[in-house]
Amino acid sequence: MKNKIQKNLEDQCILVFGGAYGVGRAIAIHLARCGAQVIVAGRTEAGLHETRRRIKDEGNACESIRCDFTKEEDLIQMMSNIESLPLSLTGVVNAAFGHIGEDEGKNIEEVSYSELREFCEGSVLGSWFLTKATASHLR
Repeated sequence: MKNKIQKNLEDQCILVFGGAYGVGRAIAIHLARCGAQVIVAGRTEAGLHETRRRIKDEGNACESIRCDFTKEEDLIQMMSNIESLPLSLTGVVNAAFGHIGEDEGKNIEEVSYSELREFCEGSVLGSWFLTKATASHLR
C-alpha cells in the first residue's frame, strides 16, 4: 500500500539540480522510489550517469542532462532538452551547493576572498537563474 507522499508524487516530473552526488542524488533516488519521473541535472556527467543508472536499475524512470546553472546558455539548452521529452515538468529541487576549495584540498584558511565571492555569486545567482529558467515550464 502506498503512503500519501507516494500517491502525491505519482505522475509528477521533478527536476533535481545537483543530482550527480550527495544530497541531490539521494533526493533523486527517493523521489523515483516514490513514483516521480526524475530528471537529474548538474555539471558532472559521470555523476549524473551513475545517478541515472541507480534509478533505472530499480526500475524507475530517469533522464539526465549536463548543465552549469551559472551559465545562461546551459540553462536554455537544458530547458530545450526538457521540452523535447514526453514529460511535463511539475517541480524543481535545487541541491547544487558546491564545495569551495574542497576540490583543491584547501582548508578554510587557504580559501581566498575572491574564491569565496565567486562561490557565493555562483550559488545565489545560479539558484536565481535556475528558478527563472524553470518557472514558466511548471504546470
